[in-house]
Amino acid sequence: MRYILFLLAFGLAPPAFAQSVFAALTGDFGADFTDEACNDNPKSQSFSPDHTRIRLSWPQPVPSYMRDEMILFIEGDVVASDAESITYLRDEESRQGPDGKPILWTFRVTATGYCVTRSDMRGSDCLTAYRRCDTPVS
Repeated sequence: MRYILFLLAFGLAPPAFAQSVFAALTGDFGADFTDEACNDNPKSQSFSPDHTRIRLSWPQPVPSYMRDEMILFIEGDVVASDAESITYLRDEESRQGPDGKPILWTFRVTATGYCVTRSDMRGSDCLTAYRRCDTPVS
């Protein structure tokens, strides 16, 4: 119910079930374009079978963006998707954009992985680029 109310509040359609975007964004990714990112602490991403939830996890702790602590995973509700991207709301997201709405995160598929953008940072094409760990470094 919370999920449906959130979608209605933000005027978003439920996620489309474009298998290709979910497949492209599932797996292990490195935060830069070196082998070290994949070897040292790759981020593993997965989705629930119905594609309404996302889980990001690391083998070693990483800093939390929301609290002063180290974390091993982030989960959230997928609130929109299309053939090239997914948008999700992190569980327990307390930060708000200038419009007073919670920050949403978008992962846009690229040739070698994906780019991350945030709803409160308009005009930014890519905050962080991630490379699929099974993609050769160019």
